[in-house]
Amino acid sequence: MPEASEQARAVLAGVHAFAHGIDRYRLAVGTRLGLGVPEVVTLAHLAVTGAVRAGEVAERTGLSQGSVTALVDRLERRGFVARVRPPENRRVVLVELTAAGHEVTDGLLAAMLPTMAATAAAPDLPDPAELAHGLHRVADMLVELADREPARVTPAG
Repeated sequence: MPEASEQARAVLAGVHAFAHGIDRYRLAVGTRLGLGVPEVVTLAHLAVTGAVRAGEVAERTGLSQGSVTALVDRLERRGFVARVRPPENRRVVLVELTAAGHEVTDGLLAAMLPTMAATAAAPDLPDPAELAHGLHRVADMLVELADREPARVTPAG
C-alpha cells in the first residue's frame, strides 16, 4: 500500500489536473461567448445555486465588490442575468439567470454531460456518487485551509 504522503500527492495531482481542465474549459467557453473567465464562473455558479447576493459572486470569483458590480453590469447588458429583490426582503439584491442565461448554461451542460456520463461510467473509476463526495470533501478542505490558515497557504519569505 502506498505511503500516506504518496497518496496525498496522488490526490493533489488529480485535483491539479481537474482544476487545469476546468480552467481550460472556462477559458474556451468564455472565448466562444465573448466573456471573461469570471463571467463564465458566475454563470455556472448561478446555474447550480440559483439566485445569490453579489457578495457570494465576489467570493466565488475572487473579485472585489466593485469588480463584481461591473461584472454583473456586463452580464446584465448581455441579457444573461438580472438583479432582483425578493418580496420577503426588498433591501436585498440578488443576481439571477435570465432565460438567455439559462439557455447558455443549459447548452454548456448539454455539451458536457455526455462526456461526463461516459467518464463516470468507466469501470476503472470509483462509483460516481463516491467520486463526487470525494471531490466535495477535497474542495471543502481546501477552502477551509485557505480561510482558517492563510499563513500555511502562503510561502514564507
